Amino acid sequence: VNLRFVLSEWNLKSKSEGEGFWQDLFVQHNFVLSLLFAYPVVLIRGKAFVGGKQIDNRHGAEADFLLATKTSGTGVLIEIKDPTTPLLDKTPYRNDIFVPSRDVVGAISQVLHYKETLSRELDKLRINTPLSGGEPRCIVIVGDSEELASESAKKSFERFRERLTGVTLLTFDEVFLRVQRLITVLAGQQEAGELDGL
Repeated sequence: VNLRFVLSEWNLKSKSEGEGFWQDLFVQHNFVLSLLFAYPVVLIRGKAFVGGKQIDNRHGAEADFLLATKTSGTGVLIEIKDPTTPLLDKTPYRNDIFVPSRDVVGAISQVLHYKETLSRELDKLRINTPLSGGEPRCIVIVGDSEELASESAKKSFERFRERLTGVTLLTFDEVFLRVQRLITVLAGQQEAGELDGL
């Protein structure tokens, strides 16, 4: 039921809701974030302070999500934008080559800044959290791959994200495709179980 609800929210609101809506949805249904990993993770906090404040109490770093791997306690930082955020600049840089949008590059820079801050200040922050000293992993969830209308746009986006080091770049529709696939698998298992009971 929760999976279907989350998927219906995506289908109804992917073009109309901003970052705050998706932040709240992922906090309330954080199992969606766990689908991004091949190993168990736990949500420590949404809008998590990861350090960086100066003496004037400003410049603190606040990640959209802070998770930890269940086995080792390695931190995972997730930065989200919203599904309508452009993935690429609208006009080609040269011929059929498109460059990432300012928002995508900004989100990547932001999550890398959070990673540095968390690594530097982890000892001060990890009271009552399962975090260990491992190097934090970084994920950015942004935009919708439906925007990539041409083959050259698709190739440009894939070329960029496949060569990123230290950051996994996903689109919102890819996240919700995982939800859809899990629903399909569970529905198939339920149907198989019903047939076994005949």
